[in-house]
Amino acid sequence: MLRFIYTDALPRDEELGDSPATEMLHDLLACFAFFAEEENLKKAQLTDDFVRLRKKFPSIIDELKEKTKP
Repeated sequence: MLRFIYTDALPRDEELGDSPATEMLHDLLACFAFFAEEENLKKAQLTDDFVRLRKKFPSIIDELKEKTKP
């Protein structure tokens, strides 16, 4: 997961095998798909947790929009 966070590159299939990381990566990609829908992103931005996240990482909205572009 750290490789993905820092490099935007996923591990190769042979590196993952049947590890629990495979499921975690799938869930992470499902999160990007969720935020790719504009309405979901707008709703998420209104939650207290997202407000705290945005205060800690001000560029989060721009990064999410960039990562979820079609």
